[in-house]
Amino acid sequence: MPVTTTVTAYDSLGTAHSIPVYFTLTGKDTTGKTGNTWTISVNSDLSEKNSHYDSTKKAFVDGIVEADGSTTTATMTKQELKFDTDGKMKSGSGTITMTLTNGSGTDQKVTLDLSTITQYAGKSTINASADGNAAGTLSSVSVDSSGIITGTYTNGVKQTEAQVAVAQFTNASGLTKTGNSLYQESNNSGTANVKTAADLGVTITPSALEMSNVDIANEFSDMIITQRGFQSNSKIITVGDEMLETLINMKR
Repeated sequence: MPVTTTVTAYDSLGTAHSIPVYFTLTGKDTTGKTGNTWTISVNSDLSEKNSHYDSTKKAFVDGIVEADGSTTTATMTKQELKFDTDGKMKSGSGTITMTLTNGSGTDQKVTLDLSTITQYAGKSTINASADGNAAGTLSSVSVDSSGIITGTYTNGVKQTEAQVAVAQFTNASGLTKTGNSLYQESNNSGTANVKTAADLGVTITPSALEMSNVDIANEFSDMIITQRGFQSNSKIITVGDEMLETLINMKR
C-alpha cells in the first residue's frame, strides 16, 4: 500500500487545490547494502496501462473535482527516490504541473522540494507544506518603533506596506503655522531633511496617546493671579463710581 500525503497548492488567483501524492515502495533492499527505492506519483496505480496514464505526455494524470464543480488536473511523471542505508535520499525529484479549468490562466507549476525527506525503519509518515497563500484582504495595520508599517491579511500573511518618513529642519521654530496643528516649510525654517526614524536617531511610539505637556500647577497659579487682578480692577471701578457719585451730590 502506498503512503499518501496531500499537497495544498495555490494558483495565481489564490485558490487552494488539494492534490493527493502517493509514495510507493517499489524496491525493497533485502541485503541491507543498497537501500530502498520509492516511487512518487499522483496516482496509486503505477501501471502505465491504467486509465490515468497519458501516453502522449508520458505522465500520470489525476483529476480533482473542486467544491465549485470545476476540475483541476494534476500531471506528473513518476519519479524514483533512492535512499542509502543511512536513510538519506541519494537521488530523485518531482514536479507537479497543474492544468486548471477554473479560468485562473496558464498552467501552474508546483515544485515538490524533497531535499529533507528521509527513510528509516518504522511507520512511514509524510507531511507536506506549501509556500503559497490563499487570497486575502487587509485586516489590520501596525507601526513599529522604526516607523515601518506592516499589514496583516486575512490569510495570515504579514508584509511591509510603507515606511513613516521623519522631516528634520534646521530651525523648527521658523515653520509657518497653517492651522489644525499643521506646519509648513518657510525660508526661516530651512529645507526639510527627510529620512527614516532610525537614520535621524529617533524612535516612534506606536499605539500610544501623547500626554499633555501643560504644567497644571503653573496654569492654576496664573488663573488665580488673573482672577485676583480682575477682582482688584472691579473694586477700583466700583470705588471710582462711588467717588463720582459723591462729587455730584456735593455740587447739588
